[in-house]
Amino acid sequence: MRALLLLICIVQLSSHLSYGQESVFGLLKDSKNTANELYEQGDYENALRYYNLIKGKKAEDKTVRYRISRCYYFLKDYRSALLHYNSFKKEFPLPTEDIFYYSEINAFLGNYTEAVEGYEHLLQNKPDDELIQKKIWRLKNINFLYEDSLLYSIRPLAIN
Repeated sequence: MRALLLLICIVQLSSHLSYGQESVFGLLKDSKNTANELYEQGDYENALRYYNLIKGKKAEDKTVRYRISRCYYFLKDYRSALLHYNSFKKEFPLPTEDIFYYSEINAFLGNYTEAVEGYEHLLQNKPDDELIQKKIWRLKNINFLYEDSLLYSIRPLAIN
């Protein structure tokens, strides 16, 4: 009789513990769904909050990681975006769209060689892309462009 009572208690307790685990994973899944909805709506700041709740959990996947980088990019926090992209690149190849964002970030932050490498990678997939060709030319000739702009300077006018 005691063994039967003990068995019933163990079964009840284990069912409650498994329910608790399901609810934790359910919360993570709900957070991810909410973050994805906010991201799709363009609310990157709030999406980032939800993605950061998920970050580091077992339910996290690579989509969450590159979307965190994209959120920082769209919020114009380029240093944080670059940090997250570099961390992502150590484990996974960047999706094509993110290679463009990564190159844009590097160009903005003055990492011209890395930006050119990214743009050239994009150019391999689309050799006729004029925008990418222009970006590569500008970055490779950035010193010339700066020198040329130094010929023209703004000087204050002496008005009587």
